[in-house]
Formats: sequence, C-alpha cells, structure tokens
Amino acid sequence: MQGLRCPSCGETRWHLLPVALEARHECAICGAEMVVERRRPGRGPKLLPGERRRGAALSVEATPPPAAPA
Repeated sequence: MQGLRCPSCGETRWHLLPVALEARHECAICGAEMVVERRRPGRGPKLLPGERRRGAALSVEATPPPAAPA
C-alpha cells in the first residue's frame, strides 16, 4: 500500500498497488504536486491517551454588542 499526500492542503490518496513516482501526480483539490506519504495506515498508538473532544470548552467572556444609535 502506498500513499500520496499534498503538502499544500493535506489531501491524502492511498493506493493498493505501487504508484509510478516518476510521473507527476497533481492534487485534485488545490493542484499542487503530491509527494509520497511516509506514514502507513494503522501505525498509530494502540490506545490514545484521551479523547480530545471530551476536554473542557474554552471560556471567553462575551461582551454585549454596542447599542444602536438613536
């Protein structure tokens, strides 16, 4: 399995068969030239340290909108 990644927008395309690296591969989203992806699917940690979306939301004090001119 081989992947191509766009360094500009991050689009990744995975191929089951080897891809000819001599040919120019263009990103379908932004048109930049794609490069060989170094990572392989399934090579991350077996257990993530925690779900990122379960953290506390950032609190920002909202200011009221300005009053409309009379």
